[in-house]
Amino acid sequence: MDKHTKTDHRASSEPVRVLNLFTILDRGGAETMVMNYYRRMDRSRVQFDFLVHRPQEGAYEKEILSLGGRIYRLPGLRPGNFSAYYRQARSFFRDHPEYRILHAHMSELACIAFMAAYKEGVPVRICHAHNAPREWNLKTPMKFFFKHLIRRYTTHMFTCGRDSGDWLYGRGSRESFVYLHNAIETGRFQYNSFTRERLRSQYGFDGKLVLGHVGRMEKVKNQTFLLDILKSLTDSGTDAVCLLVGKGSLEEKLREKTAALGLEGRVFFLGARDDVADILQMMDAFVFPSYFEGASVSLIEAQTAGLPCFVSAEQSQDAIITKAVTRISLKESPETWALRIKNTCRDFERKDASPEIREAGYDIDKCAEELEKFYLSSAE
Repeated sequence: MDKHTKTDHRASSEPVRVLNLFTILDRGGAETMVMNYYRRMDRSRVQFDFLVHRPQEGAYEKEILSLGGRIYRLPGLRPGNFSAYYRQARSFFRDHPEYRILHAHMSELACIAFMAAYKEGVPVRICHAHNAPREWNLKTPMKFFFKHLIRRYTTHMFTCGRDSGDWLYGRGSRESFVYLHNAIETGRFQYNSFTRERLRSQYGFDGKLVLGHVGRMEKVKNQTFLLDILKSLTDSGTDAVCLLVGKGSLEEKLREKTAALGLEGRVFFLGARDDVADILQMMDAFVFPSYFEGASVSLIEAQTAGLPCFVSAEQSQDAIITKAVTRISLKESPETWALRIKNTCRDFERKDASPEIREAGYDIDKCAEELEKFYLSSAE
């Protein structure tokens, strides 16, 4: 039998099992987006499983197991173990013929897994572009090699937006892009003035300008610049505080900078949270000075909550949906950012933007229904 025409090993009563490929199942943008879809799937028809590359337990793993998902592990992919990784990946797909769909969320780093899946006859191999990086470092040549090679081994090119797709697949492939919105539960994030007043009073934020950010504490997110903005606001006499949601390798450095700037008591490190919808209600401005982004889930959630959002002009516009988003270049000073934020928030009338987000196609119920149909038809 030809390896690329596997028979369906599923019993007719069993769901289609989709294998999602991730580095780790923490609360990152791509992971959160996939979980949003997973929760809305009819799991009697489509079930998600996960293949990850870290030994430690990720934030979403307990929930995945409770939903009936399976979690497998391979060693991390790094220079020097590509051949060993390829052999292990082939062995995995050989031992698990039930997987007819591989959906990878690791950008160009999924290339070797795709090669292994191709060799073992996995018929549906979905590559998903989640980001549009613009940085150059020692890993860049390897990334460019893999992203060109990966196109030979995928059957579908998914993307959260045009910029991300252009980066991973090339502009000449746009006609082949499958756009899958980073959809959210819009009703959960819609603005609620009563919740806002209750929580701001509870945490002592009445009368303060509350800035906020949701994202990994890594260089690309540029939270250090956000601290400079906060410092500029307080130096000008504004009673401002900042809520930082997320974890990451730079948390300790951010704490050290907070102390060095004299901002203790004004910066709240809230960690990775499952109550982001409530935290957004307390904010007056969502500040997102990333060096680059794809279609950020956090930015979509903030817009749904009716917040004025201030984002770097250098990042993709794929997640900009409402007119409440202001783009400012990172070449501008923290003082310029601070002034724009203060002036905008002074006259901003916050309202529920969830109808606008739904109209733009970002509501999870409809999007999950369409993805479920895709999986079922692809697995036939």
